[in-house]
Amino acid sequence: FVHIMCPQLPSYLDSNRLQYIRSGGIVESIDDAFWAEPLNEGIARAFAQYFGQMNGHFGSATYYPWAEPRAESKKVLLRFHRFDVTDEEKVFVSASWVVREATKEAETGMFELSELTWDRKDPLSLVAAYNKALRLFAEEILKVPEFILAEPVFVLFPDNTSVPIPSLSKFPDPAIIPP
Repeated sequence: FVHIMCPQLPSYLDSNRLQYIRSGGIVESIDDAFWAEPLNEGIARAFAQYFGQMNGHFGSATYYPWAEPRAESKKVLLRFHRFDVTDEEKVFVSASWVVREATKEAETGMFELSELTWDRKDPLSLVAAYNKALRLFAEEILKVPEFILAEPVFVLFPDNTSVPIPSLSKFPDPAIIPP
């Protein structure tokens, strides 16, 4: 099992408004665009869902603020140094991560992304860009060998037949809920 701890975000993201950084470092809010849930909760939920989807073990990841982790759970801490977009329509994510397990030394890493873009006239493009960034970040963490699970999960039917859970591409993006 994996538990996504409360993500640490830069203080300028404490607002429920969708924001971007103008040239000169000024934080600007997008008119009438709000997150549907606190950003740290949305990121933790999306990560837990991505982890479950990507490794084929749905329900194997819990997340802040719900579900206390089991003692044997891997605990994933995400620290975002940058999680923002600019008025030049660029998306920047800079984050570090730590995976702690009770019986092993912690795994750590960094994630940097600056290739994605968004459209200032379309707040949903900002949400889509953030979702893609979070998915890429989750994929990076899941490259750690401890996350590679050897056995696929199967759905068992009443007649005792079973089928493997379909590939990730057949499931919708869990996404941070758009405004």
